[in-house]
Amino acid sequence: MKYNIPFIIALIILISSCSSQHEEHLRPVSKVEQKRAAMIYDSLSNLHYALPAPQKGDWLEAHPEKAESFQDYVEKWPQTKTAKRTKLYLVKLSPFMATQQVIFDKTMTYLSLFYDTEVDTFTLNIDYENIPEKFFRKNDLQEIQVLTDFFLKKELLKALPDDAWGLIGCTAVDIFPDPKWNFVFGQASLSNRVGVWSMRRLGDIENYPETKNRAFMRNLKVASHETGHMISMKHCVYYDCLMNGSAHILENDAKPPYLCPVCLAKADWNRNFDLHDRFDQLFTFWNENQYDIYHQYYEIVKEVAIK
Repeated sequence: MKYNIPFIIALIILISSCSSQHEEHLRPVSKVEQKRAAMIYDSLSNLHYALPAPQKGDWLEAHPEKAESFQDYVEKWPQTKTAKRTKLYLVKLSPFMATQQVIFDKTMTYLSLFYDTEVDTFTLNIDYENIPEKFFRKNDLQEIQVLTDFFLKKELLKALPDDAWGLIGCTAVDIFPDPKWNFVFGQASLSNRVGVWSMRRLGDIENYPETKNRAFMRNLKVASHETGHMISMKHCVYYDCLMNGSAHILENDAKPPYLCPVCLAKADWNRNFDLHDRFDQLFTFWNENQYDIYHQYYEIVKEVAIK
C-alpha cells in the first residue's frame, strides 16, 4: 500500500490545529463553579416568571427551540475571554444622526456594565452604494437593505481586533438575514465573536422625539442580546429573559433587559463577574436614566445575590 506522506502530515497539522483551538476555549467547570451556578439559580429564580406559551407570530411559535441548560452551555466550548482577548468593541457602520449617536454612546456604557468589560469603539466606512449585488436588496420602502452576512462574514470578521472577545457593529441601515425574511433587528455568530444590529426598525427618533426612551430601551436590548450570542449563548426558553428570541417589535418590547438565572449563570461563568458590583452598577445606571422598574429590580437582586 502506498501512503501519501505530504497528505498525512497536512492532516496531522490540521487535527492538531483544531484541537488547540478547542483547548483555547475549553475551560473545565470546577465543583466550585457548578455550586456557584446553582446558588445563582436558587437565589434569583423566584424573582423571574416562567416563559409563557408562545402566541401566534411569536418567535417560538415560528422557531421551536430546545432548552440550553448551564451544563449544556459550558460543555460546548463557548467563546470566552482569554489572556489576550479582553475587550468588547462597538463599531459604527454608518453615519448617525445626533439622537442616534446619543443612543450609541449610552449603549456602549450599558454594555460595559452589563458584561463587566472594557469597551472600545471605532468606525468602519462602508460604501453602501457599492456593496456587491448579492449582499443587498431594496426593502418595502425602497431603501437599501443589507444582508447580515456582509457584516458577519466579511467586514466585521476582517476587522476583528486581536484583543477582542467580541465585536458588535451598529448601523442605521436596514438589515435582513436571509432572502426569505423581511428584516431582522440584529444577528450574531455563536462562534466567530461578531454581531450586528440595526437602529432602523427600533424607532424614528428624529421625526418622533417622544419615542426616544422607547428607542433607547430597544437598542439596549438588541445590542446586549446579540452580545450574549457572541459568548455562545443560545435563545432562552426558560423564563422571561433578555435572551428570548423576538420575531416582532412587540415581543422585543415585552422582554426584560436583564438575564434570567439560567442565562446569568452562563454569563457569570463566562465573564467571571463580581456579581454584587455588577448589580450595583446596573442599579445606578437605571436610576440615572429614570427607569424605576429596572432600578427597583436591581435594588432587590443585589440584596439576595450571592457573593
